[in-house]
Amino acid sequence: MGKRKEIEKVLVLVRHAHRDTADVNQDNGLSSKGRDQAERLMDTFRKRFPDARNVALLSSPKKRCQETFNSIARGSASKVSVDPRLDEGASAESNQMFESRVQAFLDWWRHEGPETLIACSHGDWIPVALFLLTGARAEIHKAAWCEIQLVEGQTRLVALVQNNK
Repeated sequence: MGKRKEIEKVLVLVRHAHRDTADVNQDNGLSSKGRDQAERLMDTFRKRFPDARNVALLSSPKKRCQETFNSIARGSASKVSVDPRLDEGASAESNQMFESRVQAFLDWWRHEGPETLIACSHGDWIPVALFLLTGARAEIHKAAWCEIQLVEGQTRLVALVQNNK
């Protein structure tokens, strides 16, 4: 039998839950449906990461991302920190600039980030990150999440959970 490969790091990328669409030009928080989705995410992550003290939570600056993590933070006693690199693409930002910003975050995670990180971002950001890390292409639904592990310097996608509710 070969030697068991040790997981060096875990990155969980969460797309924010359903947002309040009363005015899509505003930085709205979550809708009622989104708050329910966020509660279910808390239950999921409480089971997935029972030792939540060692889990770091990072969020996009957008209110809907921070609110998605409010339940998770309450359930884990972890503090949510905001990282502007997790923000959705801006209209003035070229595709190359956007991809560079995503890559900068991923490089930070790989070399300096915490051992277990759960990050909340957007439907444009996560597919780019997934592709850069693993070569996988996927559309990510609201309140969906994926888990990426760093093992012996290589990243691999180990879970992609779409939320259809």
